[in-house]
Parts: sequence; C-alpha cells; structure tokens
Amino acid sequence: MHAVLINPAKPGNVFWDNVSLIATTAAESLGIELTIKYAQHRFGVIDHIRAIANQPSKPDYVIFMYQKAHGLEALKILEQAKINSFLINTDIPEQEQPHVGKPRQYFKHWLGHSFPNNQQAGYQLSQWLLARAQQLELAPQLVAISGSRESSASAYCNQGLRESLQSEPMATLHQLVFAHWSYDKAKKQAKGLLARYPETNIVWAMGEDVAFGIIDAARETGRNVGNDLLIGSTVSTAAGLNAIQNGLMVGNIGPDIWEAGWALSLLADHFHGYDFGQQQTVFEYQLQLVTADNLQDFAHFIDQQFWQRFDFKSLTKRHNTSHQQYQLSAIELLRSERPLSYR
Repeated sequence: MHAVLINPAKPGNVFWDNVSLIATTAAESLGIELTIKYAQHRFGVIDHIRAIANQPSKPDYVIFMYQKAHGLEALKILEQAKINSFLINTDIPEQEQPHVGKPRQYFKHWLGHSFPNNQQAGYQLSQWLLARAQQLELAPQLVAISGSRESSASAYCNQGLRESLQSEPMATLHQLVFAHWSYDKAKKQAKGLLARYPETNIVWAMGEDVAFGIIDAARETGRNVGNDLLIGSTVSTAAGLNAIQNGLMVGNIGPDIWEAGWALSLLADHFHGYDFGQQQTVFEYQLQLVTADNLQDFAHFIDQQFWQRFDFKSLTKRHNTSHQQYQLSAIELLRSERPLSYR
C-alpha cells in the first residue's frame, strides 16, 4: 500500500511538521509506504495533485486538505485518474458544498473526510479569552490575526469568533487580518495593530506560528503578555502547551496533529477489505480548549515519544476485532474504554 500526504505548508510550520511526523510514525506502524509532498506556495497542493495524476506509477491513496480555490478541481482530477482520496483538516466551504457533495456521492474515489468543527473552535477560544479578560477586570478590546482567505478552516473559525462577540456587547473587535499562517507576517502585523490600537488587550490568533509571532511582537513593543495582553490560538503542539505553562498564552484549541495518522488507519482498513464507509464517510469532531487547568490531560497527545510508541494498528478493525467505532478526537482517545496500545 502506497499513500501520499500533501502537506499544504512549507517545512518549518510547527503544526504541519507535527502532522507529517505523526503520519510517518503511523505509516511505519501500519506497514504503509508513505510519501510526503510539501506545498511551497498557494498553488502547491493542486500542482502536486496534477503531477500525481499524470505519473505512470500512481499511489493507492492521496490525503490532502481541501482549499477553496482548488479543492473541487483536485477531486475531479483524482477521480478521473481513479486514485482514492481522503480529505483532512478543513470542511468544504458552504458555497461549494452543493457541487462537491459528500464522499462517494459525486466522486466515488473520494472515500472519506475528517475535519474539526472550526466554527466551534473559534467561538470557544473567543469565549475563553473574554472570560479571562473579565477575571482581570479588562474591558475587552480585540484584534484578530487569522490564517488565510483561501482556507475554509479560517472562514469557519472567523465566523465562530464573530458569533462569540455578538453576545458580548462590551467587547470591541478593532480589526481582523490574515497572516497566511506565517510567523514573520503575523509579527509584523501584530506590531502594526498594537500601535494602531494601543488599547488592545486581547489577540485572537489562528495557528501557533501566528501566535508566536504575536507574542514576540508584543514583547518587543513592551507589552506585558499574559497580564495586560491576553493571547490565545487555535492548534496545540508542544510549543503551544509550553507557552500556556509559561503564561505566554492563556489557552489554545486542539490538539489535532494526529489526524493524518488516524486517516491512514482508516485507509489501511479499506486497503485490506475493511471499508470504513460501511459505518460512515464523514467524521466531524470537536476540538478541545486547553488551558493551564487541564494542561496535563493533553500533554501526551503532543508528545512525539508518545506517538512513536503508539500502535496505530489498534485503531483498525483488521487488527482489533473488538473495534466497534473509529475513535477520532483526542478526547475520545483519552476516554476510550480500551487502553491505548503501544508497540
């Protein structure tokens, strides 16, 4: 079995580097030949898909993230090439859903789709930041630095943020900008926003690279991070949890760095005749709010040594005959009745 994971970021992105690392570990555990390709620019994902469809030796499966500008075209290309695909990380943009449908509805080789509820994630993060501001007796003055305009994850997270603020009439969102997941761009934007709106006491961030750019910008401009400036982000990695522990972030949303590895366990079942589609093809899950209060509950999910020991075969029906349902979110794994298996 040969699978390709198309990483939509450049190497060096904290979140996606972790996704690739855990996927590699999962492939080794499951006996899968895995190739990882990196998108070096905004057209990188669709360029890789065109190349894969045209190469003489085709993989059995392609795992990638749906992008608003090119997602539908990518599914059409893979369908024509008769290459099975699995989407991760983001939902289909609402306006494109009638044309895309569900897995196996219009595209029989699009086998499945997993994604977090990003709207709930954006809402939950905002609510926590507002609650922390209230505890510190701060009148909420926000700026937001999101991911990219092409990402449905960004769109849904932004929607959750705005819904949260509608129920908080005392809160002011001064501006929302897009950093395209870049530390450098977020740092530059944060400096500009904090200078333009010096009353800002909350920064809502999408992605940890973005959050760390904001943290460094705030420090360099003399802000007291964690006291007069509260920062929270989506995505949880080891670096993010350390930032919470050190008081640099008041919370973040996650973790979901294991999603590509989990998808490989479904595809391994499919390859060996155990079709997960008989149960379901769409897997939406809830991300969790991680704060100083529950930090230890999630620490092992972003620990690389944990995943190196983890036996991904235990997630498959082929190797686990008692396996009734596919566990998806981190909290489901944490609360699973069966113990986590190790190699």
